[in-house]
Amino acid sequence: MKAYLSEITESIQGEGTLAGSRQIFLRFCGCNLRCPYCDTVGSLSKTPSCKIFLKPGSKNDFREYANPLSISDVVKAIANFDTRWVSLTGGEPLLWADYLKRLAPILVSKGYRILLETNGTLVENLVDILEFTAVISMDFKLPSAIGIDLFPVHKRFLELAAYRPVYVKVVVTPSTEPWEIGEVARIIAEVDATIPLVLQPVSLVTSQVAVQAEKLFDLQLDALKHLEDVRVIPQIHKYLRVT
Repeated sequence: MKAYLSEITESIQGEGTLAGSRQIFLRFCGCNLRCPYCDTVGSLSKTPSCKIFLKPGSKNDFREYANPLSISDVVKAIANFDTRWVSLTGGEPLLWADYLKRLAPILVSKGYRILLETNGTLVENLVDILEFTAVISMDFKLPSAIGIDLFPVHKRFLELAAYRPVYVKVVVTPSTEPWEIGEVARIIAEVDATIPLVLQPVSLVTSQVAVQAEKLFDLQLDALKHLEDVRVIPQIHKYLRVT
């Protein structure tokens, strides 16, 4: 069993409720969506090799290994890293569900805790690895940003993900409409009003937030009418200049 990964690195989690924590990132290739604000476009398709970074924070100290990688390749690659948190990210990692349902229990048996970062659309693919996740970071994609309405499938995904610790992350752009955040909050509340919602303002290449603060405050207040925990968290790794 093998999978295509674009990179393996130890770095700082820059998004969501675990922002600031040190994690090992397994970045899987391929995605079933094409979001215009995607900042990992290099992982949208299969890459011929995987970069394994040897020094946290450095983009120059790495080795390249031919894709695809076996499960033993991945386990060996992360053995010398210092943290016990592993982020399954992408791309969309759940496209590799058959691979993950074999990798995840091995990682857990070795004392790793798994964060699954997902776009929240592949409901059936979540089933087999749900029990091995410590935290699920689930995106809600907004119609104004990607041009399609995924709210029904997001709700089905969240209903399943809520059996584990989960938070919802929404990328807020200048075109985000108040009703969209209201609908996100309403859907989450129907599942569990204590699930955290993270409003993530889209970042410019310069790492500056591209959404006015007043808009973020208003959207947060609207969401708090339905939910107990709504946070505004920019992508901190953009400011740290790390992966």
